[in-house]
Amino acid sequence: MAIAARLPPLLLLSVLLLLHFHVSLAPTPKEEDEEDERIVRGILVCNLVLSGFFAHLSYVTNMVRYARHLGMKPFFFLHGGNFWEETYGDNWIEYFFTQPMVSEREREAIRRKVLAPYLDKYADAVRGEDWLSKAPTGMMRILPGGEVEHVEEEQRRYEETVVIPRKLRNLSSDHDIVTSFLQPKRWVLEQVQSYVERVFGGKHVLGVHYRGLDKSGRSRGEAPRVPWDEVLRAIERYRKHFPSSLVYVATDERRFIEFLSKRLPPGAMVTQEGFLRSEDAGGDAMPLWAWEFEGSPMRKGQEALVESLVLSRTSFLLRTSSLLSAFAKIFNPKLPVLLLNRQVDDFAPENYMQDDELPFPPDDVEKGRGEGGEDQEEGGA
Repeated sequence: MAIAARLPPLLLLSVLLLLHFHVSLAPTPKEEDEEDERIVRGILVCNLVLSGFFAHLSYVTNMVRYARHLGMKPFFFLHGGNFWEETYGDNWIEYFFTQPMVSEREREAIRRKVLAPYLDKYADAVRGEDWLSKAPTGMMRILPGGEVEHVEEEQRRYEETVVIPRKLRNLSSDHDIVTSFLQPKRWVLEQVQSYVERVFGGKHVLGVHYRGLDKSGRSRGEAPRVPWDEVLRAIERYRKHFPSSLVYVATDERRFIEFLSKRLPPGAMVTQEGFLRSEDAGGDAMPLWAWEFEGSPMRKGQEALVESLVLSRTSFLLRTSSLLSAFAKIFNPKLPVLLLNRQVDDFAPENYMQDDELPFPPDDVEKGRGEGGEDQEEGGA
């Protein structure tokens, strides 16, 4: 009051008017709640509790198309499953990616109206050892109030009646979705860039991704297993054209790395030291994404994403059927790719992320098409 008494009358009146209008313009709790309701009506909040890291990303692209079909904006809240770790937060997709299409105001509304009640219902179940029997799994829409609506059947009908007949799922659309709705975080890109600069050093690099373990086992049987000798012959044919090229190998089978290291010239092969690998080979061996080990679940997702992004920075990619290396092509559509086997499902993204007309070995690979040089886009994302 003493300060107000010393202010000139006109200035005091101006201050009082500003305070009045500030208070009167601030939304009431009821108005804020109504605005939250309006916002969340236009957003498809999705949770996917599925299997592998890139299976989730593949379904993310499906759900983005479905959300666009509904005239809604998608927001992904991936809570629970093989990569969620309480230490890093509620939403494991945002350990690795940003969702730039969703504003902070929209996030506030989603948190209050959708996620808070959802977590109240299921957080304890997700943290329990038998969470699969207590928490919802699959492709879900989380509704205001935290209720769950399974959308697998609706989304599948949309895929079968619209997406597949019109060929809406393709390399261009998936690249657009990933770069618009999910962008790798800076710390991920910095880890990839550091490896590329330190290990590739501007050299010509043949990327090799060998997906083994359960992929061709009786329980899944998604694609025929490629013999190691066949991969080796393809590598040797390629290196006859590019004898000084490095071979970057990404795989879930440790013994495949040992096999190649004994047969390629010393120093020709590089890989990620210390990454998770299985001692098993083929059959119905457990995939890495399903491992329960003493370390960090988040680590499994981190290593999968880094492998894919590093593969996207190679000069040419030789791969077996896998979403991990299919996404290397999505991250960098200019990357030349040869697929050594095909998924049983013809429309699987593992099949169409390749160059069908590409001669192998190629007569030449244009510098910069996937290579870790300065003229290559950052991870294609």
